[in-house]
This record gives sequence, structure tokens and C-alpha cells, in this order.
Amino acid sequence: SQRLQSDKFASTSAVWDQFIENSQSCYKLGANMTIDKQLFPSKARC
Repeated sequence: SQRLQSDKFASTSAVWDQFIENSQSCYKLGANMTIDKQLFPSKARC
């Protein structure tokens, strides 16, 4: 189809979307959750 010609991942997008949905529904945040951050060097000025 036309979508397959323009989107290389069209055949796997339904499976990927289901994977993301299942991952989000199975992951529950708990009281002891920690957040880690990593800063990457950049030459941009803020």
C-alpha cells in the first residue's frame, strides 16, 4: 500500500503501539521510586 512505501515501520507500528500500551499499564510507580538524571554536554547556550 501507499503507507508501506512512505513509512518503513508501518508493518510493525501496530505491534509497537501494543507493546508501549502494555508496558505503561504494567508499570506502577511505588512509594520508593527514585529519579536519576544524566546531563549531556552541549555547546548550546541557555
